[in-house]
Amino acid sequence: GEAQNNFSNDGSFMEKFKLQKQRAVVDISPEWAKAISAIEKASKKKSGKKKSSQLDSLVPDISYDGKEVVVSMKNLTEDAEEYWVEWLYVKTAKGNKILGAKKYSAEESSGKCLLMRLEVEEGTKLVAYSFSKCHGLQKTQVFEATKKAPQKLVKAANLEALSMKICTFLEQESSLRIKESGSFHMAISGDAAEFLKASIKGCVSETKCWNVWVTDDDKSRAESKRVKETLIDSINIPDENFHAVEAPKEGGDSAFDYSQEISKAVSGDIDPQFDLVLLKLGKDGGICRLAPGSDLMKNDDVLVANDSNEAITFTTPLLNSSKKVGVIVDTKTQDIGKNCTDTNLPLSRMTDPSLVWFALEGSTM
Repeated sequence: GEAQNNFSNDGSFMEKFKLQKQRAVVDISPEWAKAISAIEKASKKKSGKKKSSQLDSLVPDISYDGKEVVVSMKNLTEDAEEYWVEWLYVKTAKGNKILGAKKYSAEESSGKCLLMRLEVEEGTKLVAYSFSKCHGLQKTQVFEATKKAPQKLVKAANLEALSMKICTFLEQESSLRIKESGSFHMAISGDAAEFLKASIKGCVSETKCWNVWVTDDDKSRAESKRVKETLIDSINIPDENFHAVEAPKEGGDSAFDYSQEISKAVSGDIDPQFDLVLLKLGKDGGICRLAPGSDLMKNDDVLVANDSNEAITFTTPLLNSSKKVGVIVDTKTQDIGKNCTDTNLPLSRMTDPSLVWFALEGSTM
């Protein structure tokens, strides 16, 4: 009886059982392989069928924890006939090999949150698929199994309170870094500096030890001016510690010059490592001047790049080498985390720095 009670009270058993049920089948039988092949062939033959307004929600979410890929999706309704997700499966991006799959009955699927776990090696590039008879085959973009850095969500009831919380965060981070190294190197976008304008004057940090850089700027250098007016002049950061983007010298290149200045002043193991980069999230999910899906977003060759309009921007490698990246979201959203999983968005390429989200109450990750 005592053994039975110990067994019944051990929640770890039920947790292990639950995780085991979520495991993908990796030894794919010929029958399953044939069924998946038939689904894909039929999908290719279908002409443009009108999409349901809920169709995008049938595309799986995908994440990686350093050991397992987790494919998940929420089923939208109890209507078994319309929203029965019959299959979840994962294939390699190259070679089209099925790595794992799960098949669901209508009872298992409808109205449920589906999770499928699959062990893969870090660096594996793959694609996750879902299939329902009503809406056909849906798939993610190519996903690389790379462990993401820790994320934190800081929330406030309104924009004013959010601005104050960010300023408190700046005080804490700068004090910590100044204590460690004697200085605090921060890069900030013009719109992020503007967001802090009302609260930054109350900052009580040792701002004489701050070094402030600009993450992106246009041809007229309007963003450097905005950072100076809203931040530098408000909290008495020494002028020599503000590193504005300068106009290029004759025959020169502003992006190259700025990257050289950064490399000389900001230390790092390989690339320069800012203590903090503070950005404001664009409505389209862009940051700095890295628009979703753009060539600039995918530029891994330089630290600072020019765009076609002679503007400059930090690139992914420079952002990725930072110790922390803070992202301000000034609209309430239920899916902040999508910015890190949607491979068309620049924040999905952030793998090394700790991400700190600043958002309104009601926002979720």
